[in-house]
Amino acid sequence: MTGPSFTPPSSPNSASAPRTLSATGLPAMASLNEESNLLFIWIQNLKQNVLLRNIGLVSLATVIGHICGFVSAIVTRTLLDPNLMGIWSGLRIFLSYGNYAGLGISKGAAREIAIEEGRGNTKHIQHVMNTAFTFNTLTSTCYMIVILIMAILIRSHISSNLSHYWVGGLTSIAIFVVLQRYVTFAITVLRARQRFDLTARLSVLEAILSLSVIGIGVWLFGFWGLLLSSGCVFIASVLYIHLYTPVRFVFTWDSDMGKRLLKSGFPILLNGALFSILQSLDRLMILVYFTDREYQLGCYSLALMVNGALFGIGNIVGVVMYPRYQHTYGATGNPCNISHMANRVMLYKGCLLLVLTCICVFIVRPLLETWFTAYRPGINPMMALLPGTVLLALTLPMNHFLVTIHRQKTLVGITLTGILLAISANLAVLTREGGITEVAWATSTTYGIFFLLTSWVYHKEVQRAASNASV
Repeated sequence: MTGPSFTPPSSPNSASAPRTLSATGLPAMASLNEESNLLFIWIQNLKQNVLLRNIGLVSLATVIGHICGFVSAIVTRTLLDPNLMGIWSGLRIFLSYGNYAGLGISKGAAREIAIEEGRGNTKHIQHVMNTAFTFNTLTSTCYMIVILIMAILIRSHISSNLSHYWVGGLTSIAIFVVLQRYVTFAITVLRARQRFDLTARLSVLEAILSLSVIGIGVWLFGFWGLLLSSGCVFIASVLYIHLYTPVRFVFTWDSDMGKRLLKSGFPILLNGALFSILQSLDRLMILVYFTDREYQLGCYSLALMVNGALFGIGNIVGVVMYPRYQHTYGATGNPCNISHMANRVMLYKGCLLLVLTCICVFIVRPLLETWFTAYRPGINPMMALLPGTVLLALTLPMNHFLVTIHRQKTLVGITLTGILLAISANLAVLTREGGITEVAWATSTTYGIFFLLTSWVYHKEVQRAASNASV
């Protein structure tokens, strides 16, 4: 990433030069001193900088999304009891795993699109997108069938006061998975082509609809309204992509390209899937080991709500920079350029996360203690997760660097180690009859160790790249 150009414009040096006005209405450059010249040019370059504009768009959309999401979460938890929120939190685990049903082909496609655009080779990009779309649709349909089978088994073999919520929820999630995969793939393509303006508008649309439609749905019909309104949001997202973006897909079968994209993307997907498992292990442990699992997970969802917002907002810059890594690497082939970008992202993220953590401790916590008395057992887990969430968010720029330079297998090993540590830590507290606060502390500690392992591997790869560059 190069900084703004500071090449001085050609202008007279005489202090008596006439004070003409530029197109912006500001004094002409000729009449300003050298410092003012440089400042003016720097500001103008900032306005025209595509990277900064993209970061601004994503930042604005992310902030709006998290504000609306936070308000929506407050409304939902106000209208639903912890048991139903626990079921919804469990259902969202299955929905999140649907992102990996494509076996990494969409990841491989995104990587190839970004790199080929960096090289200026746009000839076969549409074919790549069509092939990836075809495989993505088939695999998401298979995952939908698996979820429907789970719903049938629960209906046939489990009888409880809450089982019908699980059956109805899983049936809805099965449909949501197909819609979600289409939307997610379209967003992946748009980001790979650096069309962050379109993805930002979609994020804002989803945020506003989630706040309004889901809020009304839950208010009118409770848990079933939550499912119905969530489906409406997915449908609206699909319609937006068709009507307001240039993304168009055609079913195209190309087995050779599919195999190539699978080979490239599966290691990326594998790490992403393992990372998702690492993030959801605490919820899975609660579902498995607690007898009152719905209530405990419902209370724990309060901690997830706050820390999820912290993690998402902290990743604003990373969302924009990841395709930039791949674009730059495709153009230069130099890992050192990518490491410099990753270091800056970690610095900016660290500062932002520090501010957000202080807000959570001194502002958000007292408010939640006052508003959500039914969910109060989730306050201490929220505080326990905060340090781990910050460190986990800081690993992402390093992860993106390792993926860009083809160190996916190394990253998979690190994430697998983190999962094993998380399982061991959670089992250690659960076998001693620990509660959800102890689960949160075990999870947070695991995130910290995961950060240290990732940092060690990252710095080794940066040193290796620097040594190769100096030869």
